[in-house]
Amino acid sequence: YIVFSAGSGETALDDLGPDDRSRNGVFTRELLANLNMRDSFDSIIKKTRVNVAGMADDINHSQHPAIYDQTSFDFRLDGSRTDQSLALLPPKAGRMASTAVVIFAVKEQAGSRFDGSVDDAAYMSKVFRSLGARVFDRVGVTLAQARETLSTVGRGPYDQVIVIFFGPAGYFARGDNAECVWVFSDDPNYSDDRATDFVMPLWDAAERLKRPGRSSFVFSDMARVYSGN
Repeated sequence: YIVFSAGSGETALDDLGPDDRSRNGVFTRELLANLNMRDSFDSIIKKTRVNVAGMADDINHSQHPAIYDQTSFDFRLDGSRTDQSLALLPPKAGRMASTAVVIFAVKEQAGSRFDGSVDDAAYMSKVFRSLGARVFDRVGVTLAQARETLSTVGRGPYDQVIVIFFGPAGYFARGDNAECVWVFSDDPNYSDDRATDFVMPLWDAAERLKRPGRSSFVFSDMARVYSGN
């Protein structure tokens, strides 16, 4: 992945005029401002390119950073690949080649650690990978992250999707940064105002995976609680 600060035949601006006090050129300052561990690297670069082009245009200069990209995956600066990239890969060969497995585990809630849940999740991840399944490990995720993962996997090219939840079910911390937990309910009318920030009813998980011709299974670490198409 190679990025040039300007396009073919263009020059890169060192500043935006005599009153510009930045120590960096226009491309570098915008790139530094946009770097983060949350977004994919490609989205960071493209946001930078749009901003640079707009700033240059404001002073009647043409600068459109160029991208040479031969990567196969969309990745983040922490080294991880994005859910979207992984879900759209062709399944690997193996006994479960057309199967996606999503494994959730609660790591910590209300000051209590659940190392056993994390260890069990890691073991199951190895088992399914050895069978050729596409495995998505999700430990200590928030409700929004859990839903995003399931929705993304649901759009993938899989004939079967298995979801496994490890950890406690109940009401713990609240808020956007609270880990996602789940309730053992397949009732689509389930509601509890105390828990809506972070609790995922299992029927909700299953709904996000539905597709004609696909088998979906949702398990807890205690029992299979949902199966259907």
